Parts: sequence; C-alpha cells; structure tokens
Amino acid sequence: MSNPGGASISADQLKARYIGTGHADMSKYEWATNQHRDTLSSHVGHYDQLSYYAVAQNESIGRVRSQMLEVRNWLFICVRNISNMVTTV
Repeated sequence: MSNPGGASISADQLKARYIGTGHADMSKYEWATNQHRDTLSSHVGHYDQLSYYAVAQNESIGRVRSQMLEVRNWLFICVRNISNMVTTV
C-alpha cells in the first residue's frame, strides 16, 4: 500500500493513523462496533442517503442526522472503553 507521494506505508503506520483498522487481538464485539460506527458515519456523510432515511422515517434530515451522530458517538465511547480495558489488563 502506498500514500499519494508514492512511498509505501507499513501496516503499523496504517493502524496508527486510522481508528478501527483492526489488530490480531481485536474481539468480535469491538470489530462489529467499529463497523456500525463507520456505517453510521457514512450515512451521515452522504446527503442523498441521509435524505432517503429521513423520508422513510417521516422525520427531518437534521433530526435523523442528530440521531445517527448520537448513536455513533455512543459507539465510539464503547470502543474506547473496551480498548482501555484491554490495554490495562
């Protein structure tokens, strides 16, 4: 794998740069939580998809966005707490 400058990036550098890239000791729960968090972030970032969910739920786009962000932030806190528990044990 390489970055835009052409220099290759090692797996350790990639894991240090991005949250949720995984590691050998990652639990199934932590992996699933990362997937849910990333999916919600993608939904919020794509306006057309967000408006589709808003129409389907008969809610405003702002309310659907805030609900998704609230759940995403809660998931981020859960993953961070699990990571802290694993590193302290």
